[in-house]
Amino acid sequence: EVRGKIKKISELLRRIQSQKIYIDHLCDILFLYSQIKTYFTANYLYSKVVSENLGVRKCDVTSDLKMKEQDKNKKKRTAEEEARIVYSARKEYDSSFIWGQLSGWYKQTVDKPNASLAAERRGTLSYPDLESFVKRRVSPTKKRKNEDFVYDDDEEEGKSRRGTRIGEYPYGNRNLFFNKLLSNPSYQWTVGNNWNYKNKLKMYGSLQFESIQQWSLGNSPSKKGMLKEVISDILKIENSNPSNS
Repeated sequence: EVRGKIKKISELLRRIQSQKIYIDHLCDILFLYSQIKTYFTANYLYSKVVSENLGVRKCDVTSDLKMKEQDKNKKKRTAEEEARIVYSARKEYDSSFIWGQLSGWYKQTVDKPNASLAAERRGTLSYPDLESFVKRRVSPTKKRKNEDFVYDDDEEEGKSRRGTRIGEYPYGNRNLFFNKLLSNPSYQWTVGNNWNYKNKLKMYGSLQFESIQQWSLGNSPSKKGMLKEVISDILKIENSNPSNS
């Protein structure tokens, strides 16, 4: 079984001391991958849709307070004036609009809710690419051009301008990271530690999603049941580098 082999690889790699790979981080993410049964992709059958030209009348945007002020000043408002079109445009709906709307339904003033999907999926539905855990050293010139690229192996230069150490877990050390994952499964993982989430195959799945899925299928007593169990197991594993714990 593929998931079992991934878990075994995680266990084997954790015994290795490496100066080129962030072993603990890689093995923890591999362990999480090994627990995921469900993956999905976006429905690309949805095509971009452009609405008809929509007009906004003056009376549609005139507040009650403004109208009362006009009445107070005895300014006559004609029906033609109130019906005058003050703005018109076409509304575009990208193929991922529905997903964005479902994810960001509470963002009432956002024109394109799908524009922030990539950030919202970071750590919640998409885990970092495995090459994220390869230590890299870049030139000072490139460092100046990109605030996220810093020296991985320099104690003083090993901090990004966003305040996150390169190679750190999101939100700090290992225990803090996994405890936060348990307390708030939907939080977006922070950037600045050189983890990337390109996800070239656009395959989505996570332990958080799997925990909900298993609960919905009746295989878990609660929404966080599987999540609690896996995080408890992973925190029992001793890191090769105790300073990350």
